[in-house]
Amino acid sequence: MANKPTLSPYTLKLDQDLWREIDQARMITVGTLHPEGVSKKKFIETAIKEYLLYLQQEVFPRIEKVKQSIEAPVPFYIDNGVDVIW
Repeated sequence: MANKPTLSPYTLKLDQDLWREIDQARMITVGTLHPEGVSKKKFIETAIKEYLLYLQQEVFPRIEKVKQSIEAPVPFYIDNGVDVIW
């Protein structure tokens, strides 16, 4: 028997307008490209995977470039926060 992935339950609460938009988007191809609509679970799962891919390909490399191009902040105190030396 193949190993099944372990799923973690999560409740997603959204306002009615956003649920309506999700329903419209996932059902738009019914009758033209697919005989049935995409399930809410599959639609949201795919959207999250695509967003994570976008973050990895577009956003994270830019953040790394910024991190490498800026200098580390200089400490305010010359003795690393200790202003009284015994």
